[in-house]
Amino acid sequence: MADALARDLEQQVDGFKACFGGEELKRACATLSGALVSGRLPAPLSALAEDSDLHLRELAFAARQYAVATAEQPDDYDALYNHGLVLQELSGKLQPASAEQAAMLRQACSRYEAALLLKPSSHAALYNWGVALSDLARSVKPSSPAEAVAALHLASQKYAESLQLHPRNPQALNNWGLVLQELSADARDWAERHALVRSAMDKFRLALRSRPDFDRGCYNLGTVFYTFAMALQSDTGGWPAPVERCVAAAVTGIAVTVHAACFLRNISSMRFACGKNKSVERLCMHVPKRT
Repeated sequence: MADALARDLEQQVDGFKACFGGEELKRACATLSGALVSGRLPAPLSALAEDSDLHLRELAFAARQYAVATAEQPDDYDALYNHGLVLQELSGKLQPASAEQAAMLRQACSRYEAALLLKPSSHAALYNWGVALSDLARSVKPSSPAEAVAALHLASQKYAESLQLHPRNPQALNNWGLVLQELSADARDWAERHALVRSAMDKFRLALRSRPDFDRGCYNLGTVFYTFAMALQSDTGGWPAPVERCVAAAVTGIAVTVHAACFLRNISSMRFACGKNKSVERLCMHVPKRT
């Protein structure tokens, strides 16, 4: 039966050759899926379905299948959520800041929104909606700054809602901190910027308390110190004094947190390489002295 099916497909699909097993089978399936659906896919999915990258073709095919599934069963939470994930990943393969990328991210957001109507307790859908909104903000910022700011505010809201369902999630806290830091750059005045920066710092600190070896959160805490210091240094007119002391404190914070982030990353690498090596575990109990 398999041989007969293979012969039929070889006749129907130009260039298709049946293979059985392993990577060859994956390549054959991806080639077949691209050939069968590329004519029915909206741009730019049709181009991705014919890409030379196997993974991209599989993602494009999955996007098509989820679109069909959600059209036939609009109350299927898993299909809606997974469709959003696939669209979000595919958007990263498109031209940055392009209209196609923004459109795909908006569609991913709509999938998460629909999924949450069916399952309001899904912290994963809320979290990934926040990530998609952050990506959308970056994509549309050059052409539509107002939409970018609105997307960041909504992303902040989604991270907050996600953390209500899954408290102390270090990645959600870290991403929320990044959104607040981005919003602080466009603050209307000193008071708003200061409030946003302080809130971002709090989120990074909470992420580190939840996961002390989270080097990315430590690095981002150093970054928010840095950007705040530079803002103080570049625009001191009418701001609270003494500015110099604030800058000095911020620079000190940068040095400490970036040093700690590098240390944590090195320790994580050592743990991965050495497994449960006791000397590494003992080393992790000691933080290097500041110089």
